[in-house]
Amino acid sequence: MDFQTLHQLSKTELHCHLDGSLSLSCIRQLAKMIHRKLPATDDELRRLVQAPADSENLGDYLKAFDFVAPLLQTKKALQLAAYDVVEQAAEENVRYIEIRFAPVFSLLGGLSLVEATQAVIEGLHQGMATYDIMAKALVCGMRQLPNTDNQTMFKTTAPLLGSTLVGGDFAGNEADFPTNVCAPAIKTAQSLGVPLTFHAGECHCPQNIAEAVRLGIPRIGHATACFDQPALIEKLLKLAPQLNFASRAISKRKPLGHLLSFRIRRLKKLVPKSPLTLIIEQSRIPR
Repeated sequence: MDFQTLHQLSKTELHCHLDGSLSLSCIRQLAKMIHRKLPATDDELRRLVQAPADSENLGDYLKAFDFVAPLLQTKKALQLAAYDVVEQAAEENVRYIEIRFAPVFSLLGGLSLVEATQAVIEGLHQGMATYDIMAKALVCGMRQLPNTDNQTMFKTTAPLLGSTLVGGDFAGNEADFPTNVCAPAIKTAQSLGVPLTFHAGECHCPQNIAEAVRLGIPRIGHATACFDQPALIEKLLKLAPQLNFASRAISKRKPLGHLLSFRIRRLKKLVPKSPLTLIIEQSRIPR
């Protein structure tokens, strides 16, 4: 399939991180708003906000997110960021997108959890008013934070669930903070009726996927650690039929086409009757 045909196809994007998907022009605009000096060229800036091509572990990959967090500390900044991601998606003919973000990372300027969340929702509404796209938001708990912080976040934002804020997620360094560590916050979110997605299996840890499913989470993000676990794949497809496989999740990088064809062939062999769809992840962090 050539690029033009691919571009014209209507697409769905289910695994987008707000802070990992901002365009360079948006980053420059956000930095200007707080008088933060940036490198003069886009190539120099790109090196600061993209993961190294030779990232070998999740920790190295996640460092690229740190650059953007200080830029997302006001309502205007969060609205602009959300609009920017929707705009980029619409230009790629994405018709439905789910954008996750951690409101706890946008409190340094005095915003509350509710204000930060509402600002992102407003930015998505602005994007949908401009473009033919449906955009939804998910609030993220962060693995590395105390369960009490994540529980407070879900309790505070759950009343905002509706037509635009549609669920929650957990992201962060699962190598050091496995699924079972997050169990109290997961149970709190579930008790509040928050539909959950959960990042698991991104760091070659199939046990994190199995534990997430055991805890009753119906959507798994990444799940790449299950590719050589036929029994786990079968269990996943019964209990968590929506898996957002990220084919370039942390590994010594091989060509994307090689990884896709290899993993798709393996999956089709293991589960020949299950439909497969391809989606992208955040547009800026990966190379």
